[in-house]
Amino acid sequence: MDECDEFDLPFPKFGQMMERVGADPVVALQCEAHALATAIRQCQSCRLDTSCRDWLKESAGQIGAPPAFCPNAALLMRLQGMRPPADIGRWL
Repeated sequence: MDECDEFDLPFPKFGQMMERVGADPVVALQCEAHALATAIRQCQSCRLDTSCRDWLKESAGQIGAPPAFCPNAALLMRLQGMRPPADIGRWL
């Protein structure tokens, strides 16, 4: 099972975008929960569904930068390669 599967049922394209940029959804929730919630809402209401689907299909198997047309591109770039905070152990 893929680590982005939890986003795949309600938000298939957002989970795939996170995967394409190499973003860890668990770290994203720990470090950027509010921004992630906003990004999911933006993804749900985005009118570029066809462009997004085409880009995801063309970029299958690659890890890199999100497309410029994505309203969540800045967040996805920020999440790219983000690591859990050093003190995360005390919260678990």
